[in-house]
Amino acid sequence: MDPVAKADSIQTLKKESMHRDTALMVVGTFSLRNNLIHNIHVYLYLEQKRIDSLSVSGNQEFGFYLRRNTVYYIEIVKDGYLSKNIGVSTDLPDSVWPAHYFTFGFTAPLIKKQEEDQDIYVQYVAELPVAYIFYNDKIKKFDTSKEYTAEQKERFNHARQSVKEFNKKNSE
Repeated sequence: MDPVAKADSIQTLKKESMHRDTALMVVGTFSLRNNLIHNIHVYLYLEQKRIDSLSVSGNQEFGFYLRRNTVYYIEIVKDGYLSKNIGVSTDLPDSVWPAHYFTFGFTAPLIKKQEEDQDIYVQYVAELPVAYIFYNDKIKKFDTSKEYTAEQKERFNHARQSVKEFNKKNSE
């Protein structure tokens, strides 16, 4: 089911955190082969300070209310998996505020760590945000930059492959 459609039933959404300046409710799910994974930690950051956190299972949705004209980062952490960082900008033009309140849903794939992920270069690339959510004035709703996400995925795959080839060459 679409995470946005289920938004009202999300137990991990902190309804008390809704504020009069709330512009966006961001709702996420996980893409896993095994939804029985527990203790996935989701952290919300504002100006490099952790302001909220949740612990969920692979089959649960998570969500946060975000205030307008602010930049947040969402970090998803699970032992044995690569961490995910997602940037969110809630900047809105005055023409849509305060008349509109938005909801944006996304799915975060969790990827198991591999041996080459211990390399500092791969770790650096993996820590960069994998997606950037922003208000797209052309379509009048929140969206992700598909180009940015594709570039980050390519950058990560290239780093991982480079380390794999380097390790293979040096082990011969």
